Amino acid sequence: MIWAVIMAGGAGTRFWPMSRRNRPKQLLPIVSKRTMIEETVARLAPLIPTERILIVTQAEHQPLIRKVLKRFPSKNIIAESCPRNTAPCLALAALHIEKQDPDAVFAALPADHLIRDAGLFRLHLKVACRQAAGHRHVVFGIPPTVPHTGYGYIACKEKTGVEKAVEIYEGLRFVEKPTLEKAKEFLKSGKYFWNSGMFVWSLSFFLRSMEKTLPEMNQGLAAIRSAIGTRKEQAVVKRIFPCFPNISVDYGLMEKASSLCVIKAQFDWSDVGSWQELEKISKLDEGGNALIGNTLSLDSRGNIVKGGKRLIALLGVEDLIVVDSEDALLVARKDRAQDIRKLVDELGRRNLGQYL
Repeated sequence: MIWAVIMAGGAGTRFWPMSRRNRPKQLLPIVSKRTMIEETVARLAPLIPTERILIVTQAEHQPLIRKVLKRFPSKNIIAESCPRNTAPCLALAALHIEKQDPDAVFAALPADHLIRDAGLFRLHLKVACRQAAGHRHVVFGIPPTVPHTGYGYIACKEKTGVEKAVEIYEGLRFVEKPTLEKAKEFLKSGKYFWNSGMFVWSLSFFLRSMEKTLPEMNQGLAAIRSAIGTRKEQAVVKRIFPCFPNISVDYGLMEKASSLCVIKAQFDWSDVGSWQELEKISKLDEGGNALIGNTLSLDSRGNIVKGGKRLIALLGVEDLIVVDSEDALLVARKDRAQDIRKLVDELGRRNLGQYL
């Protein structure tokens, strides 16, 4: 059977000042009236029922997710005792699935992506799961449209098949975020995809691969495996999880993969990684401004504005990001969108924790 693991442990620092420690990006209604995690769960139905969806999040966010997803099985919201990136997150979830369904295939999905055509996404997911059942590492590859330097890439060989109009490629290797020159080369060659961060494996193949590529986790995972479902589980995870390496599944597992299958994503996708993404997914006014909330623009072009209770009025400005929250106002050049996390780091250094 198909399971899904939704990774919801991120801090969303590039979406400050809306995204905060006590309400990160995945718990905000950024792309619709629903929160991003609600959108993620909803697009999986009816292919995967909530009983076969696990959400892994930081312990402090567990009650918040329960509050947002009122009808979601509470036992399926798994708490990490501390942030340890996606490889330990997925290993923990895999052990929970193993306890219930050792023959499962599971998809690893970030909680904060925007995918507009849910039906087409589910079609791709079915194809990916059939490929994963053959003991392969499967990743959704996004056809690049611009020489983006903020994404990792996947180098591919030729197309190996088509199933229900979904194209399947043999992957060669993962490539880290490139320079602009390299990104232009990748785009021109037509042999590279963006790494979407969405993966599919058979459960047994994933666990065996983790044992080989991250052997330093084996002893801890064995202890957690024996504790799952017992009264000791919470204490064992709390003791062992912080000892795991802080490493992504991309670096820890996928970059070492020898049987890599790439599913070409033909659905509309955005990782909603920064405020700048709103320009791509919002309806723009005649000046090319993305205006959300209580806003007014006059003689202004190319701005991204997220209003709150107060009116935000623009006059004769260009290429700005302006975000208003209850206690903080962000004004930044649009080309510095990726650096907003530096502001968050600076708030921490200046002991301004009330704004985090």
